[in-house]
Amino acid sequence: MGLSRTKELPWNEAELAILSRYAWMSDERIRLKLKAAGYARAVTAVHLKLKRMRFKHDGSFYSANGLAQALGIDPHAVTRWIKSGHLKAKFRGTERGPRLLAASLPAATEVRLELQEYLAGPAWHPRISLAA
Repeated sequence: MGLSRTKELPWNEAELAILSRYAWMSDERIRLKLKAAGYARAVTAVHLKLKRMRFKHDGSFYSANGLAQALGIDPHAVTRWIKSGHLKAKFRGTERGPRLLAASLPAATEVRLELQEYLAGPAWHPRISLAA
């Protein structure tokens, strides 16, 4: 038919700086900021670049499965730590989506080390109750 699709130019440093500075805004608002600076990008291009660059990703929290994978342990162990209160976690998600547990990696590492000390050491540990 003679229709061809042209590939967009790669993102330059100035565009990426605008993207990171205004990542908290909506994709359309970022597109308008780029347009004001003299760059032409589609809303979809802005959305995909934000997602790929993980500008909106909060790396301080992991899902239970992500934590288990990072620590090299069973995911059920992480959920047990959360349910028993040894590891603080937040429920994340929406009404439509699944509810995910999110916890920090340093906190999970600390709990894991405490449990290893408990299993290898004395019969009593201040944070772990055998009755539970």
